[in-house]
Amino acid sequence: MTYKKRHWAPGKKFSAEMVEKCYDYINQFHPQYEGEKLTEEVVPTVAGMAVYIGVSRRTITNWKNPDKFGDDENFNDFQNVYDLLKGIYETNLVNKGLTAEYQPMIVKVLLAQLGYSDSTKIDNTSSDGSMTPAPVVDKEVVSALIDKLID
Repeated sequence: MTYKKRHWAPGKKFSAEMVEKCYDYINQFHPQYEGEKLTEEVVPTVAGMAVYIGVSRRTITNWKNPDKFGDDENFNDFQNVYDLLKGIYETNLVNKGLTAEYQPMIVKVLLAQLGYSDSTKIDNTSSDGSMTPAPVVDKEVVSALIDKLID
């Protein structure tokens, strides 16, 4: 795909049309989407959406900031599309990672960026008391008890 200069016009303004383009971008990743793929991407990304609508990734990041919008009615729509993008991204990684459609190590790294981890917790403190050491018994006390049992 070649990019024409008009796609990268600086200072593109946020609008309802931009929100619609964002929805077009993420809809192609829905499992029931039957239309033609708009991009070659495997998972939706913020960078991919930015390229698709012709703005920089930084612009998308700035658009997430409510201070940039004031009372713009499109802001909530953009927040929804952004949250949906992140949800589809995470769902695709988990589902396609579990079915081995994606490389497990790549999925592991990408999910780690979302807060997932594969760490194990080692309980050295024995919170259930199962590893509490037995009390030390005096040899003389043990000998006296054995003598009582024998007699």
